[in-house]
Amino acid sequence: MWWTPKEAELSPNPLAHRRFSVGRIHLTAFEDCVSKLIAEFLKDVTALQMEANSQWVNMLVNQLQIWFNRLSTFATTFSNILFLVAKVQRCWLDLRAYIDYMILFKQELAKLRSSIAKFPLCHQFISAITDNQTVAEEFASVGIPVWLLRDLSEFSTNTRIKTVVPLQETSTSIQPFPRVSCSIFIGPSNSAAKYDAIYKYACQHFSSVHKADPLAPLLLAADYTLVDEWPTKHFKAQALPVPNEKDIAKFHPVDHPFWPLMLPAWRDALAAVDHLNSRVITEWKLDDSGYRFPDSHLFVPSTFGDSITANTHVSSYYITWVNYQDAIWLAQSCPASPCHTTSKWQELLLLSMKEAGCLSFKANSGTEGRLTEMTTLLQQWVAKNQVMLAITNCTSAKIHGYTLTLDVLPTADVACMIVYVLCKLNFRSELCTLNAYMHTPSSLHCKAPEHNILLGYCFLGWLPGVAGGNILTVSQDDGLTRLCASTFKEQQKFILALAQVMSSWRNAPLIIRNRVLGQSATSISYVDANLEHTCAAFYTPSFFDRFARVPTVPCYLPACLPYKQ
Repeated sequence: MWWTPKEAELSPNPLAHRRFSVGRIHLTAFEDCVSKLIAEFLKDVTALQMEANSQWVNMLVNQLQIWFNRLSTFATTFSNILFLVAKVQRCWLDLRAYIDYMILFKQELAKLRSSIAKFPLCHQFISAITDNQTVAEEFASVGIPVWLLRDLSEFSTNTRIKTVVPLQETSTSIQPFPRVSCSIFIGPSNSAAKYDAIYKYACQHFSSVHKADPLAPLLLAADYTLVDEWPTKHFKAQALPVPNEKDIAKFHPVDHPFWPLMLPAWRDALAAVDHLNSRVITEWKLDDSGYRFPDSHLFVPSTFGDSITANTHVSSYYITWVNYQDAIWLAQSCPASPCHTTSKWQELLLLSMKEAGCLSFKANSGTEGRLTEMTTLLQQWVAKNQVMLAITNCTSAKIHGYTLTLDVLPTADVACMIVYVLCKLNFRSELCTLNAYMHTPSSLHCKAPEHNILLGYCFLGWLPGVAGGNILTVSQDDGLTRLCASTFKEQQKFILALAQVMSSWRNAPLIIRNRVLGQSATSISYVDANLEHTCAAFYTPSFFDRFARVPTVPCYLPACLPYKQ
């Protein structure tokens, strides 16, 4: 049981880079210890489990079984293996300590209490130290010396401390037991700080694996002359909004440990390159150059200003998106579709409030004109794509049996589901822009049909058409249900398809250029373990690592898929 894993002792996963699992020898030893302890508990369950503490005792047993199952099932990173092993050891110790106390020590106390009030001299006890009031009373009732640890805040300001007893000096230095893994959070389990700590740990862990080195600037000539370097960008992580206690129970970024940072569009990154002076701006600043789909951060409740009005606006965004998402998808799925600024998307998503009469604008005002323009744009999308909208009440929307209204924010699972769909749509739309920028001219003309098919597969929710990769139609079977790779095999197909797309990019690494030949994205059998790592490093982890690999951890994304598969 007391085994500290080393990376060399773990079994690597042949299909995923830097993923490990516990070997059969150690896993069998863990299983033996856990099964014996649980069997010992079940043998005397009537004596160990009382009505007052039955829920707490059941939690000790369930937590031990749950964490052992996770340790034996997941193939994950080395740091996560350390955490899982430490968690199983801690749960085993908790249950072991409770059984020993109830069977051994508590029964001995009962014998002493029933026989004599004075502690027998034949037992040599120095003293006991505890911070539990009940345990201290049990010790004191039978005459065992006890030290009760209390926080200074529990003492009244009028309490006078007569003397302070110093600890006895000893020649033996007591060192704390080394921790198996560092704690990422210490505090109450229901606090927002816990989720914030998990989020920061996850971001630090994923972003530290593939750190891109600064590359030289790109001299982009008019005739697409190939050069040896391509531009890179350094992005600053945006600070999380301050948690608002009123929104914690509804939806907040810290509700999800893998909430993505504010992601700049590739158009922002490429526009930051000064081609005339052959320089690359070393610091990216938040801009509003436009999104193909609504900015996902519009759907996060604001903690500043008038929270009631702000949350009503956010509820309106969800309602409009759910009601009109089919029309927006079809209108924006074409690579030539224009982008809209965040303010324009915000005005478009306020349509439900306008229809409900909750918004009124001055006549001939700029705000009224822009919102009218957005209404006309949406009507054109619906007419052009012949989308049938049966919306009788624009002030509400239904999704998976849940009704969205203006006066209440959606639940956390519904909000996460919608927001992650928007994140993935924006991510895949920017892939077309990057592909057009990085593609070599010769391959662009010679292999256009192949790239259209591969790009269409990378866009999992879109169907590639025959006219330059444009989208012809989206059906519920092929479009709406394939927004992310829900299985490991599908995720591997995505990696291979992305590698095939990037194989003709400027300065693509050798492993990407020499990808598995003869395999298509739909008939994959094996992918080199280093291929995913190379794709992530070449494509930059800001996009690939936070989106393409998240669906391989289904336990963190229970509500990721918008539709049942």
